[in-house]
Amino acid sequence: MGVMSPENVKTMWEMFFVQYGYNVKISLLGEKYPDERSLIVDFNEIQEFSSELLESLTENPEETLKYGEEIILKKFPEEQRISVLHLRIKNIPDDRLREIRKIRSKNIGELITIEGLVRQVTEVRPRLVTGAFQCTSCGHVNYKDQETEILELPAFCEGCGKKRGETRFKLLEDFSIFLDSQRIEIQENPEDIRGGEQPQRIQAYLEDDLAGAVVPGDRVRITGILKTRPRGTRQNPSVVFDIYIYAVNVEAMKEEYKSIVLTDEDIYKIKELASDKNVIERLRNKIASTLFGLEIEKEAILLQLFGGIPLKRRDGTRIRGDIHILLVGDPGTGKSQLLKYVSNVAPKSIFTSGKGSTAAGLTAAATKEEFGEGRWTLEAGALVLADNGIAAIDEIDKMDDKDRVAMHEAMEQQTVTISKAGMNATLMTRCSILAAANPKFGRFDLSKPLAEQINLLPTLLSRFDAIFKMPDVPGNVDAKIAEHILEIHMETEEPVKDEIDDDLFKKYIAYAKKHINPKLTDEAKNELKSYYLKMRSLYTQTKTIPITARQLEALIRLTQASARARLSNYAGIDDARRAIRIIQHFIEDVATNAEGVIDIDRVASTIPTGERTKYELVLDIIRELQEVKGFAGEDEIIREAEQRGFTSLDIQKILKDLQRDNFIYMPSNGRFRLIE
Repeated sequence: MGVMSPENVKTMWEMFFVQYGYNVKISLLGEKYPDERSLIVDFNEIQEFSSELLESLTENPEETLKYGEEIILKKFPEEQRISVLHLRIKNIPDDRLREIRKIRSKNIGELITIEGLVRQVTEVRPRLVTGAFQCTSCGHVNYKDQETEILELPAFCEGCGKKRGETRFKLLEDFSIFLDSQRIEIQENPEDIRGGEQPQRIQAYLEDDLAGAVVPGDRVRITGILKTRPRGTRQNPSVVFDIYIYAVNVEAMKEEYKSIVLTDEDIYKIKELASDKNVIERLRNKIASTLFGLEIEKEAILLQLFGGIPLKRRDGTRIRGDIHILLVGDPGTGKSQLLKYVSNVAPKSIFTSGKGSTAAGLTAAATKEEFGEGRWTLEAGALVLADNGIAAIDEIDKMDDKDRVAMHEAMEQQTVTISKAGMNATLMTRCSILAAANPKFGRFDLSKPLAEQINLLPTLLSRFDAIFKMPDVPGNVDAKIAEHILEIHMETEEPVKDEIDDDLFKKYIAYAKKHINPKLTDEAKNELKSYYLKMRSLYTQTKTIPITARQLEALIRLTQASARARLSNYAGIDDARRAIRIIQHFIEDVATNAEGVIDIDRVASTIPTGERTKYELVLDIIRELQEVKGFAGEDEIIREAEQRGFTSLDIQKILKDLQRDNFIYMPSNGRFRLIE
């Protein structure tokens, strides 16, 4: 099929607008101009109307769209003076999507559509489209269209005929035409990346009403013209070119897991697996099957993969449905192995280290770099890129200080707010966090509270729904672990008959998260309520707080996730008991002191409730000594405290904690005063 002439293309556009009722939309656009400057046309209608117009649009999009815009402009009266108007294409079918990694030189100049995550965006800035240049010799105003990124002056003055070197030209900004412009960087969707591959990226240019429409972390479908620009400088251009997409339209993708295609056979297998009454045990045993034991940890991680149901209240507040889990363990206990497995099997996941590989780290950052030509860019970190998925974070205790501050908001409100260099943005982090950390001094001291042994603030620790200690303690299970490891190394390549393959597991999770939204039955509610009240009543005996409302919310999320894992829309008493078993294990393991008393403040506070009286007593001693001498000497504090049953080591630790929490300060060495 030959290339259509410009007149034929214009005629086709004219007929198309009439046949599909776009003339009415064009007249409405004229009324709303300049607030609205784009006519959006359905791709499927073009496909249905004419294969010739469709081919011209695909092979020669820039000219074809320009001719369409000319036809639209002719429909407005001359006095309306419409200078900028866009023809945009929407609803590109899935079969025309192109993978970022498969874009080649043969696609240059074509209309292509890609899908991915927005990783970086620059600030929105004006770009000169048509410059009004006044000749300083005669005052004549010359208009010059700007075709490249370098400012182009008129070659000569149309008024006096003087060339560029013989006169000077002054840009008149008030008479020039500017458009908002923005660059963004799109990265392949995590679920499209096969194991071991680097995610591919491509830049896109957004102009006018498209600029400022997206933020990092957004999942978008971009239709645009593939263009090139040479590397190197203007004086020394390279023969190697960079490619970018000049965006014709940007559509936000609301539906998650769209790239995971489920066939009728897949759905049959998923429902068949769900009909097994032991489905949760089978799925749990599939998680990092090379690791021996850890049944309760694996079960909690399984429920995390399915997640609870987020709740949006009438007043606009949102209660998260995502489950956060922290693994704290000695080296060699399999933490990283669990994280790696989860990042491979979750339908959408990001695996990262607490240090972070870029300036954006875990949350987000405003940075200056080449991508934005020295301008400020907003870059998404791991949690933003994992929005609506799961973030597996190894060595979370070694995260950057700026992330440490932002993590509180990212975990509970599930947003990250950036305010820097005039950029104010709120990015979404609606993801579950599976994190691993090491004890400060290499190995656990089982006698000390967890908060003392990990480099994370108690306020951050309290945001995890469940925390599991994974100590390496020689004991009775050593023989079984050794046997299990040896068996793995002796295994043949033949698959186990009952084993669920990773692909089905991933599809099972995606199906459950998309279609199953369980509600708690009355039996489940009563079971959770009675457990919560029973635990709260322990306060009368121990004077410590064994459980808070945060753990009750975690119980609800785990109960919903248990029902989801069974593909049930109703969470029953067995689901509630499974959630209680997990939370009870977490509380007994992490929040119980040497005397066997449960105190949740061992995790959620800098000072456990059971030890708070000791701290108050030391403060009283300092207050008494200060009233007499104006300060309290360390030796005197220790002597007074020892008479009341304390050891010297206890007091030194308490003094350090009180300084850290700004109760006392040291005006000179060995002397303390209260901060009033």
